[in-house]
Amino acid sequence: MSTAVLDRKATVHKEPSTDAAAGFRAPTKPFSPQVDAAIDRIVAAAPPLSQSQRDRLAAILSGGA
Repeated sequence: MSTAVLDRKATVHKEPSTDAAAGFRAPTKPFSPQVDAAIDRIVAAAPPLSQSQRDRLAAILSGGA
């Protein structure tokens, strides 16, 4: 596994993979409970996706965009 150091707080790991979507992982660093709570509030306030939005998102995430 190769590693790219973005700064002293964030590091991205490049996985040896032929799947480009799985090649990079997000930087790993702990979030605070306040950040987690804010994310939960934002997600809870978001409207549900329509079926066409779900289909499009599924196509994008599966590589068939």
